[in-house]
This record gives sequence, C-alpha cells and structure tokens, in this order.
Amino acid sequence: MLRLSRPAMALATASITAGVLFAPAAAYADDITTQLSATEMHDALTAVSVATGKAQTDGYAGTYTGTDYGQKMAGAFEIDRAHGTGHLVSTGAYPHDVYGAAKRGIWIPIEYFPGKAASAATTAGYPNAAFVLVPQTTLTVDGWAAEYAMIPSAIVVEESRHAGTKVAHEDGSAAYTFTLDEEGEKLTLTFDTDATGVLTGAQGSSGENNSQDLDFHYGAQTVTLPGAGTTIGQDVLIKALAYQDMSANVRSVAQWAASDVRSGAKGKAVKLAELRKTVRADVAGFNTSVMYKVITATNVSGGVKIHAKNPYNGVAVAYTIKASGKKVLVKKA
Repeated sequence: MLRLSRPAMALATASITAGVLFAPAAAYADDITTQLSATEMHDALTAVSVATGKAQTDGYAGTYTGTDYGQKMAGAFEIDRAHGTGHLVSTGAYPHDVYGAAKRGIWIPIEYFPGKAASAATTAGYPNAAFVLVPQTTLTVDGWAAEYAMIPSAIVVEESRHAGTKVAHEDGSAAYTFTLDEEGEKLTLTFDTDATGVLTGAQGSSGENNSQDLDFHYGAQTVTLPGAGTTIGQDVLIKALAYQDMSANVRSVAQWAASDVRSGAKGKAVKLAELRKTVRADVAGFNTSVMYKVITATNVSGGVKIHAKNPYNGVAVAYTIKASGKKVLVKKA
C-alpha cells in the first residue's frame, strides 16, 4: 500500500502510513473498464512495476498532497540514483527536510536533535550548522528512498493481490483500482499508468480524513547535499552535547551515587567495595545516557573520586564520595 516514511532519529528513529484519497482519473470518451481477479491485478501491477523500474533507473521525483486524520500535508522528493543521493522536503502534518547519500549517511535538521543542539554545535566550532550528518556506510540510495520517500516500482506491488478494475483510456494510459481492508478500515487505491505502462501517479482513501494524491516523473535528478559549512557530524555533536552542563551533571551524579550507596547499605555501615561498585555503575550509566565518556571514576582512599574536564573550555570539576561508618560523604575536590 502507499506509504511515506518519516525520520527516528533515533529518527534515528517511524513511518507515515498514507491513507490515500480515491480520485478517479478524468473520463475519456472510449474508456474500457475490465474487472480483474486478484491474480490478474497482481500480474498487471507486476508488469507496471517492471516498466517503472526501468524508467527510474537514473532517477525519479515525486510530489504528494493529502491529509492524515484531518491534518494537511504536502511534500516533494528527488532521487538521483545515478549518484546515490536523495532529498525529501515536506510541510504540514509531518514537516521534514532530509537528505541521503549512499555509503555516506543521512542529513537531518539539527533542530530534530534533543537538548541544546545548536548551542552545542557552536561550542564545537560549527556555529552555522543546520544539518547533522548521521553516518551510514552501508546505506544505499534505494534503502534511503524506501525509508524516507518511496520507490514507485515497489509501492505498486506492495499490496497488489486484490480484485478490482482496470480502466483503459483511449490514449493508452490506464488506472488500476482496488479496495482492501487495513486494520478494520477500507482503503481504496488507484494506480495510474501512461501508455508505456509506467506508474505516473497514485491516489486513494480510507475515509474523509485520510487521503493522499501522488505524482511521479522519471529521469536524471540533481540533489545538492548540505555543504560542509552547514553540517556537523553526529559524533561531534554527541560529544558537544555530552559536555553541556558538565559541572552540574558531575555534581548530580555524585549526589545520585551517594544516595544509591546509602539505600544499598540499609542503615548499616557502608562497605567500601559496595560504595565503589555503586558509584562506578552510576558513572557508567550517566556516560551511556549521553553516549560519551564524560565522567571518570578513580579509586581514592576511603572511596571514589569522579571527575571530568571540558575539552572545549578547559573547565575541570571533581567530587569525592567516601564511606564514613553509616554515612556517605560527598565533597567537591
């Protein structure tokens, strides 16, 4: 079925399932409507997929408009298969501006990242960073297109084994329409082809508030990737984000660790080995959470010292967490 994918982050991270509005093609004087069985529809759309695959060899582009549960959306994408690059820009319900390049990775707007990403980028020496390059050396252009845009030759056969109709027009173009049940909703899809059997558009609906209308054209495309001056690498940004609020974070980890040690002692005398184990676990947990080793734990007499140094401004901070009978003492070093 028709689907547009939206970036995890972390989009990393989800897909836009497009319910699409059935908008019949303009009627021709000599239209011929033929009923197709599920097998016949699948065979016909498989032939469309083959023809479309040949047409999209060098590249393709598309536009779409529609609604998703009443929210309007619109967008456009270009795929330069010859050079392995792609770009999707959209507005409305799911605003995106995402680039991809085979064997390099994905460019995601910096505002999609959590925390004070823009400030962190400036700290790292990238004051004009608008995009974050997430490296993916195994990325293919088709893999990017399937995740963030769409592949015309693939969507036409994604759900093709359904009985429906073929409307053949006098100029050789055609429209294939069928309805399927998707999670209890009736979804009607139409795929339009030109006289050579290549997919030129798609429409459908799963109700008044879920619709989409797509158009495709084929041939070489030009995708201009974000330049070095407006791009920061993901690893560089993660490091800079990890050191934001470093002093406050080291203090907090010291306090959390001390609290965990006290809880673990259950009112009894604090054991040095348990204190060190707990503190190191909390430090490791913090470093994992920020995806960078910011804080280091070092054994000292009677406890542990946790410390960090900001590589951007040279500021250093340290705290000791020590056992004293039933007490856990936290002190800035």
